[in-house]
Amino acid sequence: MSILVDSGVVGGSRLPRDGRHAAAHAATKRAIAGRWGTPIVSDFLVTEAVTLVRTRAKSHALADDVAAFLLGETPYGKVFVLERVTADVFQEARDIFRTYADKELSFVDCTSIALVRAHDLDGILSFDRGFDGIIPRVDPAQPEP
Repeated sequence: MSILVDSGVVGGSRLPRDGRHAAAHAATKRAIAGRWGTPIVSDFLVTEAVTLVRTRAKSHALADDVAAFLLGETPYGKVFVLERVTADVFQEARDIFRTYADKELSFVDCTSIALVRAHDLDGILSFDRGFDGIIPRVDPAQPEP
């Protein structure tokens, strides 16, 4: 069992003023505790999460802390598995981007879909409903059963 963790979840967990902070923080804690198996991020999601935090918090230090957390450069050690977007996954993402032109998916979202499919992951932990009907999505805002 393994799940891709979207940048909005990790980013929101580090931004106290984010409207979804509490849900994002709780979901991130559950993910690193193994609730959905191995938590995975991609190199594209690391880039997106760091940029999100840098832009919203206007803090280089906090953005660097997010990068360190995702890359395992903290006293907690490596928590997330980093999957790189390969040339094949990138091309698949390009095809997905064209196929789902009617959805509000970013290109990074399409790389996430391609990674979930390529690595046979169980789904994505994300607030983004754009994934619905394409890949399984765990909504961090939903309470645990």
